[in-house]
Amino acid sequence: MMKKNIYITIVPDIVDEGGMARNRAFFEFLKNRENIHILNLRYTNNFLRIFQTFYLSYLLLFFRKKNIFIHETVLVSLFPLKLFKYNFFVYFFARIIRSNDKNNHLFIEINDLPFEQARDLGLKLHLGQKNFQKAIFNLERAQYAFASNLMKEYTVEKYKIINRCEIIINAGPELRTNKTKEVEAVKALINEDKISYVYCGTLNKGRQIEKILEIFSFLNKSSQLFLLGAEGEWIKSFETSKNIHYLGNFDENTAHSIVSLFNVGLVPYDNTKFYYNICYPTKISFYLTAGLPVVCTPLRELQYWFSNKKYLIFEDIENWNNFFCNLDKRSIYEFGRNLNTIEYTWENILEKSGINNFFHESSDTFSNIQ
Repeated sequence: MMKKNIYITIVPDIVDEGGMARNRAFFEFLKNRENIHILNLRYTNNFLRIFQTFYLSYLLLFFRKKNIFIHETVLVSLFPLKLFKYNFFVYFFARIIRSNDKNNHLFIEINDLPFEQARDLGLKLHLGQKNFQKAIFNLERAQYAFASNLMKEYTVEKYKIINRCEIIINAGPELRTNKTKEVEAVKALINEDKISYVYCGTLNKGRQIEKILEIFSFLNKSSQLFLLGAEGEWIKSFETSKNIHYLGNFDENTAHSIVSLFNVGLVPYDNTKFYYNICYPTKISFYLTAGLPVVCTPLRELQYWFSNKKYLIFEDIENWNNFFCNLDKRSIYEFGRNLNTIEYTWENILEKSGINNFFHESSDTFSNIQ
C-alpha cells in the first residue's frame, strides 16, 4: 500500500543538463524520508516510456486523499507536448489531472513555461504548448512551486491562479574535491597569468554564444574562455584562437569540479527577450556554489535576487569587451570575497522551502473533498 505522501519524478542515471539536475536535487533531498513514497518513472526506451505513461495515468486517476508532489518535467516527458495539439489528447489528460486535483492535495513543480520559452527563444511553436499550460494552470485546488519569482508572478496574472504558490529557485551542488583525469586535463590548459572565464550549459546557437566567442577572440593577452556543455561541437572552429577552449560535455559532478578551476562564470543571455528575464538560470547557482563570481547581462529576475550582491556583476553584453579589458584578479577576488557558497546549495534552498510543510499536511486537508 502506498503511503500518504507521494513524490513523482524522473531522474536518469547520468545528469548533464539543468532541468534534470533540478529533479535529482529534489530526489536526493527526499529519498531517505520514511514517510514519503517515491516513484522514479525513468525510462530507457519507447516501450518503457509508454508503459510509464499508462502507469502514471492510472495512479493519478485513482489516487485518493494523498499528498502528491510531481515535477512538470515528468508530465511533459510522459505526455508529449506535441500530442496536446489534438482535442482527444487534451481531454484525456485534463480528465486525469482534474480528477487527481479533486481527490488529492496536488503540488506541481514548474521549471519552465513551454509556450513562452518557444515563442521567445526561436524554438518550434505549436498549439500543444498552450493547451498543456492551460490544463495544469486551470486546476481548482492545485498548488505550484515555481523556479523563479517573475515566472510565478507572470503565471498567476495570466491564469488568475488564486491557490498558494511557492518559489524554489534553482540551486547548485555542494562543491566536492574531484581529481579525475578530466579535471587534471583541464588544469593543464589554464594559464595562471590570464583571467579564466567559463560558460557552462547547453551550447546550441542562439544563446549569445556567438557573441562571447567574438568578444574573446580579441582578448588573447589577458583572458581565456572555456566552454563546456552539450551541443558545442560547432565551437571547435573557433579554437584556432589560443584563448578559446571547448571542453566537451560532462556529468554534473565533473562539470562542477571543472568550473571551480576558473575565475569568473558567464551568463550572456539576451536581456531583450522576455523569457530570459523571467527565468532563474541553473548555471547561476552552479557557478556560485563552485566559488565563482558571475558576470551577467542585466536580467530582471536575477536583479531581483542579486542587485545588492557584489559577486554578481550586471553588464550589458555590448560593454563586456571594455569591462574585461579593465578587470584584474585582485578585482575578481574583491567581487567574490563575501560569497557564501553554501547559501546557494540545494540542501540549503530546499531545507528553507515549503516542501517540508507540504509533506506534513494532516488529513484535515481533505475534509472538504466531496
